Amino acid sequence: MGRIIPVGSIPDKQTYPDNIYRVTVEKLEAVQTKDAPGKHRKLMYKVTFRIIEPSGYANQYHWEQYCIGSEDDPDAEQLATWQTTMGAREFKKFLRATGLPLSDEEDEDTLPITVRGAELLLLLIENVEPTKNRDGTPNRYAGQVSNRVKAYYKLGEREPGSLEAATPKLEAPRRPPLASVKSAPSDLVTCVSCREQVPRKDLRAHAQKHINEPANADDGEE
Repeated sequence: MGRIIPVGSIPDKQTYPDNIYRVTVEKLEAVQTKDAPGKHRKLMYKVTFRIIEPSGYANQYHWEQYCIGSEDDPDAEQLATWQTTMGAREFKKFLRATGLPLSDEEDEDTLPITVRGAELLLLLIENVEPTKNRDGTPNRYAGQVSNRVKAYYKLGEREPGSLEAATPKLEAPRRPPLASVKSAPSDLVTCVSCREQVPRKDLRAHAQKHINEPANADDGEE
């Protein structure tokens, strides 16, 4: 009998446990959102971060996307669009955390060069994608677990790995169930679809229930 390949135990997507990560900016690029029925493709900035600390996650990557455009101004040509979209505000938080001496107006062609190699801290949390987007449309990624940035910090404002003891996830399942041990408060996460707190080890199974719910189960929710 040959080597056993644990295909079913291999995660579909790499995620990192809730923690503070020291990262460096590998790439900043201007892209557009994907095609969607009845929607414009909008200006978006995509940033590639490479993790430096905790050392157990060194040289792994995290990507963030900041949608700047709106339906009324897809290419973000108006100042008002930059002043009102959530993506623009998050993008500014990222830039501030680099600590670079940026001016009030930056050239899109030179900004990627300026920020490349800059270091900052990200507070990453695991997040279950809701069944619907903010505008009420179905979320194509509903139920999937991914990381999102909850906060940005400059170097020195926090310690990498200080949120919890971060260790590499080398074996599957990612968090083995402990039937006889009650989950500690720190092991609970909030499902963004129903706002219920569930043990982190049950997160994927809980999210799957929402995917299997009838389509009208979420009527009236955002």
